Amino acid sequence: MFASLIVGCMGIGLLLLLESTHARNNELEKSRLEAQSMEFAYALQSSAQAYGRFLTNVQFSLTSAPLHEGSSLVDAWNITIANPELASTRIVRMIPVESDTLLGKRIENAIKEHRGGIEVRAFAQNNGLTLVAIPAARNSATGSPDIASVIGVDLVFTDWLREVQRLATSYALDVHAFVSPMPVPIAEMQPSMRWNKDSLHIAMQIMGQRVELAFTSSAQLSSSTTISQAAPWGLVISGLVLLIAWLILLRMRETELVDSGQRYKEQAHTGWLRYFAFLNHPLIPAAELDRENGYFHKPSPRLSQLLGYKADELQRLTIASITHPDDLVKLQHPDILPSEDAHYLYEKVSDLRLQHNLGYPVWVDLLRIRYTPSSLENIKHTLTDRDIMVLHDNSQSKLLQNQLQRRIEKNETIFEQLPVGLCIADTEQHIHFINERFKSYSLWQGPNPLTLDDWWQALNQAGSPKTIHERWQQQVSASITRSGMLETIEIHLHSRQQEQHRVLELSGIVLDDQIVLTLVDVSSHKKAEDDIRLLAFYDLTTKLPNRKLLLDRLQQACISSLHHPHYGALLLLKLEQLRALRDGKNNAQADAILKETVQRIRPLLPADHTIARIDTDTFAILLNALALAEDTAVHMCEQIGNSVVAAIQQPYTLAERSLHLSTCIGATLFKGTRHSAEDLLGRAQIARRQAAQNGQSTVHFFDPQTQENASARALLERNIKAGLAMSEFVLYYQPQVEKCNFIGAEVLLRWRHGEVFVSPDKFISTAEQSNLILPLGNWVLHQACKQLAQWAERSETAHLTLSVNISPKQFKHAQFVDTVVQAIANTGAPARQLIIELTENMLFEDIDSAIARISALRAHGVGFSLDDFGMGYSSLSDLQRLPLTELKIDRSFIRDIQHNAHDARMVRSIISLGHSMGLQVIAEGVETQAQIDYLIDSGCMRWQGYFIGKPQPIEHLEQLMQEHITFSFRGCQP
Repeated sequence: MFASLIVGCMGIGLLLLLESTHARNNELEKSRLEAQSMEFAYALQSSAQAYGRFLTNVQFSLTSAPLHEGSSLVDAWNITIANPELASTRIVRMIPVESDTLLGKRIENAIKEHRGGIEVRAFAQNNGLTLVAIPAARNSATGSPDIASVIGVDLVFTDWLREVQRLATSYALDVHAFVSPMPVPIAEMQPSMRWNKDSLHIAMQIMGQRVELAFTSSAQLSSSTTISQAAPWGLVISGLVLLIAWLILLRMRETELVDSGQRYKEQAHTGWLRYFAFLNHPLIPAAELDRENGYFHKPSPRLSQLLGYKADELQRLTIASITHPDDLVKLQHPDILPSEDAHYLYEKVSDLRLQHNLGYPVWVDLLRIRYTPSSLENIKHTLTDRDIMVLHDNSQSKLLQNQLQRRIEKNETIFEQLPVGLCIADTEQHIHFINERFKSYSLWQGPNPLTLDDWWQALNQAGSPKTIHERWQQQVSASITRSGMLETIEIHLHSRQQEQHRVLELSGIVLDDQIVLTLVDVSSHKKAEDDIRLLAFYDLTTKLPNRKLLLDRLQQACISSLHHPHYGALLLLKLEQLRALRDGKNNAQADAILKETVQRIRPLLPADHTIARIDTDTFAILLNALALAEDTAVHMCEQIGNSVVAAIQQPYTLAERSLHLSTCIGATLFKGTRHSAEDLLGRAQIARRQAAQNGQSTVHFFDPQTQENASARALLERNIKAGLAMSEFVLYYQPQVEKCNFIGAEVLLRWRHGEVFVSPDKFISTAEQSNLILPLGNWVLHQACKQLAQWAERSETAHLTLSVNISPKQFKHAQFVDTVVQAIANTGAPARQLIIELTENMLFEDIDSAIARISALRAHGVGFSLDDFGMGYSSLSDLQRLPLTELKIDRSFIRDIQHNAHDARMVRSIISLGHSMGLQVIAEGVETQAQIDYLIDSGCMRWQGYFIGKPQPIEHLEQLMQEHITFSFRGCQP
């Protein structure tokens, strides 16, 4: 009983297992049916697309072939079906476009709506589809289509489905097709599926027509057996269940293998359809090559035309049999092109010669596409064992290249005989031809240079400057863009081995993609020109310009001074004892003195000058563009002349004895072309004779007024030096107030020369030009610091400041910062009470250096004031960079502040600007109560001017401060 119960339980369990197995088998069967049905649907679509391409080719050939030109589509069809091969095709027919039939009406509507090229559309029929090739849009004069008939293919579902099943033999499906009369939108391209009981329905579109396929499997889905229907004898059922389960698993495995093989076949078939049209292209020389032996298969018409063989003749040949014997190695070792697809190998053979049927070679580039599966096992299952071959015809280009090469060789023979150097290069500067003269002229040794850069590099080593190469490169770049001539460039080479100097002229022209260069050796011509020029324009002894060249340069200098209004000068000097030495037959010693004199004079002159020897013992010095101001030019001329005199007066050593020479210099200034070069030379000679008569060893100017000014300047410089030594210079102080309170003073320099005061306008500029401003300015700075130190000792004056003006030369001097710091340290003056006044122009000439100097002194506490603000050209951005403490409004703006609206606005703007930058603002030149009222209204409370107090000695200023004078003008509030 217990055993029976166990057996019963085992039977029930086996039944449950059987039911579960049946359910899984049903699901697997459905999945298999869905997969096969979708593959069948895609195969059906591919078949329809193949028929569509067929109709497109037929329609294109009927409407574009020359045989049918001028005839209608019906006539063209009648001519075409005379072909026995096409006449046997029963599914292709001519369909009339008639409005009285349903199909004709739908075709007519489609033609009216069509706007593009040839298009194939599907139309539903009772038992299948009709594919129609809609011709390219073409309107008649009335705007209506002029198409009476179209080409169509009738696809009967029973025959069509059977044909697809025959091509795909692995499908064991029962298929039925249905059509919908409504068209499908173009965007609805993907098939959709649904189950209806045991049949699978797939809806899809074919050429714009909706088609529904119903699939049922030949193996019916089995239903599970419930436990209630099972027999109670469990062992038998269990055995049967196990057997059935094993059979089902075996069947599933077989089904998977069959499906896998079928998919491989479909992929191969799809690939064939895709490149079949490419292989038959009428303009591309292509064919299939047998992978084993290289036989041609399916050669295109263009390939047959290119090689001169008929298609059947070409199929009996191999690629190696028509390859030139010399190119067989190249054919066997092609170049492998890079590709991301690992299943295909792209091979290329360039410049391959194939034998034409008539015997001449055909130059081609061969591209071979090989299918390379991952294993040798897979290659046995491929649908084709052939490669694709595509040729590119290079015969015409090779013919032109050969003709060009023969012409080049002929030209090279001619070019080698030319009397000039010749080089031909491309625009990339690769040399294609260079003759022997070109190489020998440029001192080239060894094999021909590959590029022009190599040639230029050798020239640079031979002494040619790199700037010549750079200028030539610029010319080539410009000429390539405009296809012009290359200007002639002169090249100087030095041969160390042959110890010779060679001068070459390089010229050329850019022609399309070539650069033609010519090289000519002009060394002998240049030497002859130099000899002629030396004899005509230079002194043979000193190699200096002679009188003729000096007059030419002097005339050019006069013309140049018209455009650049600078004064120039001509100096004439004579070596007094030289003529006597030459008269004593000591010509060699005289020549040595002349040469040494030139060596002494040359370093003393500015860069733009001319030294000339115009007579046996006379030299001329031409100085261009000395200065804008006449006084400055005179001063510079005197300095140069005096240094020349001093150099000549040094003893000369001749034959172990010393010789002293004396000289005098005559000078004349010039500006413009009012006087000719001869006149200026005559003036300089007169001035030299005047200097000789007066026994002067300095510079003597021709113009009496100029001579007088120069003498006065020299006297003034001597007096300034004496004044410094004799303490004739004194400091005056002009008070500065804030409302009615003294805040300090500005230091002003005065010169008491004898019983009179010399105006600062007279001696300051002279001191600036002669560098006397440095000791003079340092003295003023030291005296101001001494006064500040004295004030600092008393509480009532310790708060006072002193403003000291600094000249541009003094500020730019390298020791300026050290000088100020040393003056403060030596006198014990409080640095914060010292204010240095600078002008805008001297700051902004080199603002970075100015900032560095000011910052260094600001670190010690020294203040800085920007004097005469508003008269320069400073920018706000530069002004913000300067570490200033004060702005001083120039007196020219204060003078007309009541009458000039522009000056009034300028003053108010300067005050606002200074306050916005955190600076003190002081107005100088205040002379009226109205000016003070306006300044108070504008917010400026610091004033300086005659209305406040005149410049006065320190004693008077301190007396005013001790008496506590109360000012009477409005705005003074103690």
